[in-house]
Amino acid sequence: MAPDDISRHKYALREKQQELRSLLLAWDPIGVGPNGPSDEYDCLLRVIGMLRNGMTAVEFGRFLDTELERHFGLSTPSGASAEFARRVHDWYWKEPLPGSQVTTP
Repeated sequence: MAPDDISRHKYALREKQQELRSLLLAWDPIGVGPNGPSDEYDCLLRVIGMLRNGMTAVEFGRFLDTELERHFGLSTPSGASAEFARRVHDWYWKEPLPGSQVTTP
């Protein structure tokens, strides 16, 4: 059976993106602040698809560390994003998008 096409779940995806945007802005690793652009972290919204496809919290933390360094120019110690990654992973799996691939943490 072919994987479920996420585009069939546009409303649920938009809702997840809004929630993730709020989580990212609250975490605010680059210090945008409450008056900064609300779309500053939108480049990370694609992680919803990665989580849906089975990315673990550990893999997500590594991904975030890499993105913070390469995309945002931050020099962070390895594992700096682990706590936030775990929180987002738990948030996603409380109400996963349809067709999500279950993983172990």
